[in-house]
Amino acid sequence: MRIRIAKRSLVCACVLLLLIVPLAACSSNESTNPKKDAVGTWQSADKTLTLDFAADGSLHAVSHATSGVSIEVTSTGSAFTDATHIYGTWEVNISTYEVHISGDTMVLKGTNGKQISLTRVK
Repeated sequence: MRIRIAKRSLVCACVLLLLIVPLAACSSNESTNPKKDAVGTWQSADKTLTLDFAADGSLHAVSHATSGVSIEVTSTGSAFTDATHIYGTWEVNISTYEVHISGDTMVLKGTNGKQISLTRVK
């Protein structure tokens, strides 16, 4: 009797996994084309960084330091180095960031370990 219950529980658990895993994969709405989906203005929660991406891939960035100093940079070409990476031209020590967009949230994951979260400005 105990073996049947254990087998039945195992079967139920497997069926649930088979149903839940595909649903979780389908529910992800991360952009498959960040270069295109980045177009527009994005801002960090503390408002110290604003990124404005144009349709041609160029970037206007404004970074406000806590000291009151601001850095403003406009790229002359595409800020994207490939389909999913940009140069952090708003920084003194320029890093490369992997771009992740999901809805109105952009997360930049730096090669230096730094992570920046931004929200689309509407």
